[in-house]
Parts: sequence; structure tokens; C-alpha cells
Amino acid sequence: MTKSQLSFRLRQNAPQSVRKDSRKEGHKKSLKADVSKTEGNSNSAGLLFPAGDTAFKTILSARFCAAIWSYITDCDETFNYWEPMHYLVFGKGLQTWEYSPEYGLRSYLYLMVHAVPAWIYNKLLQPNPILIFYFTRCLLGLIWPYVKIQPFCPQVLPCIQPLQLVQHGGSKSMHWQYFFTALGSLLGWPFAALLGVPIAFDMLFRKKLYTDFVAWSAISALVILLPIVIIDSMIYGCITVAPFNIVKYNIFGGAGPNLYGTEPFSYYLINGFLNFNFVWVLALVSPFMITLNYYFVPSKNKSTLYLPYWLSLSPMFLWLAVFMVQEHKEERFLFPIYPLICLICSKRISPGMHYLDKTLFIMIGVIAVTSWLGISRVFALYRNYHAPFDLMMELNRYPVETKVPDKAHVNVCIGKDWHRYPSSFFLPNTNWNVYDL
Repeated sequence: MTKSQLSFRLRQNAPQSVRKDSRKEGHKKSLKADVSKTEGNSNSAGLLFPAGDTAFKTILSARFCAAIWSYITDCDETFNYWEPMHYLVFGKGLQTWEYSPEYGLRSYLYLMVHAVPAWIYNKLLQPNPILIFYFTRCLLGLIWPYVKIQPFCPQVLPCIQPLQLVQHGGSKSMHWQYFFTALGSLLGWPFAALLGVPIAFDMLFRKKLYTDFVAWSAISALVILLPIVIIDSMIYGCITVAPFNIVKYNIFGGAGPNLYGTEPFSYYLINGFLNFNFVWVLALVSPFMITLNYYFVPSKNKSTLYLPYWLSLSPMFLWLAVFMVQEHKEERFLFPIYPLICLICSKRISPGMHYLDKTLFIMIGVIAVTSWLGISRVFALYRNYHAPFDLMMELNRYPVETKVPDKAHVNVCIGKDWHRYPSSFFLPNTNWNVYDL
């Protein structure tokens, strides 16, 4: 009698109850296997996440809604980006001192990246300027979900784009991470280079890639910085390095940002909670939670493929450490770390990161509460701050309803509310001029 026959006979001779229990256990195992295949995507670290197409459609829907219904949260976006872009498209627009050759703080190449599609759209169809405004917004909302970003408002502020480029690089090799960080910093906002410090640390001190670091620094300078300097110098009429100029003005010898007001240390703490509610709190206490997790939760994944937690969290906390001690504070200065706030919080509430075996209810509860508070915040912002957009939309329809000739020159006075003016794209045509008191 072979071993397999003996094994079969022993099972046949087993008591009926044992055989039933064995069948039940086998049935349970098969059910668990089936459930594990169908309950969604997950990884060995216990993270749950939707499929790629589901995530893309969700983010795309959110960004289109933001492009259509959100207002401009900062007047710098209007006067430093939408107005100069209106000039590039129509040959007319308001100018701020930051675009004067004396200072040269802003790069025209960054504007051209956004203005070229708008210019083509205008030349082909000659639509109402307000349609170009929303076309540009929707185009940004269409492009950025491809680089795996969080669903925030499509804006042309350069402090938003860098983190999106850094995240896009995060899905590539380390060399591309470095390149996209340089692209976001040089073309967008130079201070965003702070987010790339952990990447540089990883390359130089953990992996000793000295040659690669120097090589990709040279590539970034050649491919990104050189075109910026050439184009800006041609437009400004003198040698201009816009990324250096803005750093120089704000840090080394310029008038500095304090000219525009100062805020207490607690400003970002309060503002972060206002916009992210308990997501912000969970992100801030994540180092403490990770420490508890290390000592009290049995490790479920010892893979060395993952970055150390301290290195993964360092971009957000490095950013806060620098900007919270600055006297001049603005809400938009936190924009670059918005996706990191959500990412760190999601990691903290994911199954497998807690002491209890069954913690799905924690994740569902946190998502339900924070989502409800977040949606309430969105509706509050729309209801209380969307009036300038509504008013300018009515003004845009005024020539059609009252039959004002297209060639008529009309002056629009916005009084002292210049900081709420959404941009010249909301005027019916270029014969309309805006003035303030």
C-alpha cells in the first residue's frame, strides 16, 4: 500500500464529524480565496485602493467639477498668471511689477505652457474669452489625473504644479524623480525644490549615486533651465534667470515677503484643519502613530523594497518646518503638500496599520466623517465666495442681452474689490477695459 493510498484510507476511516469539519474548513478557505480576489486591490502592506481606471475616473470627475465651479482662491493667480496669459493670447492684459524687467521674478515660459493651447483654441474657433478660461481649466483637469495626483482645484498657480510633477516622478525611477522635481522647481516654483531634498538625500547618502546625481543635475540644467533663461531673456530684453530672481528677492536682500503682512505661528495649524479637518490631524500625528505601530503592532511586511517611514514622511514635515517659522504666511504656501497630507492620512487608517485585527470599521468611519466635513467645506466656499464669478458672468452676457455693439469701448469699474476680480477673460471682448479705485 502506497503512502497516498494509506492517507486516503485514514481519511475514509475518520469520524463523520471530523470529515464534516474538514469539508467546512475547506469550503471556508475557498470562500476566503474567492473573496480576496474580488474585494478590491490591496497589497502586502495591508493597503486597500481602487483599480487604476476607477481612480482615474473619480479624480477626473472631481477635477472637472472643480474646474467649472471653484473660484480663484488667490489674487496672485489672477494678476500674475491669468492676466499675463490674457496678454499672450489677446495682446492685452494687466501687468504686475513682478513682470517688469527690473525684477523679472516670473518666467514667461511657464505662462506659454498654459497659453499655447488657449491661443490655438482662440485662433481656430474665436470663442467668447470666458470659454477660453474654462477650457484651460478643464484641460489642466484632464492632464493631471494622468500623473496620479489628488483631486484638487485645477489652477495655474506655480505652487500647485511642482508637487504634481514630483508625484509623477515618484512613479518612475529615481532618476526621473529627480528630473521631474527639477522641472517643477525651475519651471514652476523654486521653493518647491525643498520637496526634492529627500530624493537627493536618498541618491547621495543611501545609494551613493554620486555620478548619477551630477549627470541628472546637468541634464536638468540643460533641458529645463537653459530654455527658461533664453526665452525670458528675449522677452525681458536682458539676461534674466527668473528662478534665481524670485529666490533672491524673497531671501537674499530683496524687500522680502513680510511687506505683504505677517501671521502667527499657529496660522498653518488652523488653516490646515479648516481645509482638511481630521485628515490634517492624522497627518500631523503620523510620526507618533508610526512609533506606536513599530513597538506594539506585529510587523506584517519586512520587505526592504519600501523606503523608511522617516524618509517617506520627510517631505511634508520638512516643508512645514521651513514655512511655519516664516513670518509671512499664505494659504497657498501649503498647496504643494496637499496630496502628501491625504497620502499620509490614508496610510495611517489603512488596515494592517493598527493593533486590532479587524480595523476596517476605523477606516470607513474616518472616511465617512472627513468626507462629510470636506463636502460641507466645499459647499460653504462655493456659497460664500463664488459671487465675483457669478457677477462677471452676468457682465459677460450683458452685451448680448442689451445689444451693445462689439466695437464699442466700455470701461468697467470694480471699485476697491480688485483682489476679487477673476481676470480679463470674463470681459466680453478686448474693447472692454477694467479699472479700480
